[in-house]
Amino acid sequence: MLGDSELIVDHCVYQNLLARNAALAEDVASSGRSEQSQGSEQRASTVMEKVQIDSIKRELQETSQRLETINRKSQDGSRTSELPSRERGEILVKEEVRKEAQKESEDELNDLLVCLGQEESKVEKLTAKLVELGVDVDKLLEDIGDDSQAQGECEDDDDDDQ
Repeated sequence: MLGDSELIVDHCVYQNLLARNAALAEDVASSGRSEQSQGSEQRASTVMEKVQIDSIKRELQETSQRLETINRKSQDGSRTSELPSRERGEILVKEEVRKEAQKESEDELNDLLVCLGQEESKVEKLTAKLVELGVDVDKLLEDIGDDSQAQGECEDDDDDDQ
């Protein structure tokens, strides 16, 4: 956001450009009336003045656009500061609660990933030991899967009874 001093400086530049433009416009108007009676030297001077006027008009437009932008930014900033302190406080509290909840979720996820890694390590060690003992691990896993499915069906049946 731009400060008050920057607004004042741009406003002063804008006012100076307006004054220069008005003075040049008066000069051009008065020289235009007397141009008919003066020679080609005066006409060349008038052309130069027109070039200067065009340049000043461009500067004026650019400065006007900058001033409008500054005013918009200033108004946007003042709208935010116009919010009642209670609303700002609520927004800040909601943001803080959201951050805490996100951190807790991330911590829980990290804990679960650690547990999963530990369980995978145990499964790998058990699989290696069973292979050493000559047990068909794939068959054993199939049997465990069949038992789990049968158990799930029994629990579903129990749920239907209720």
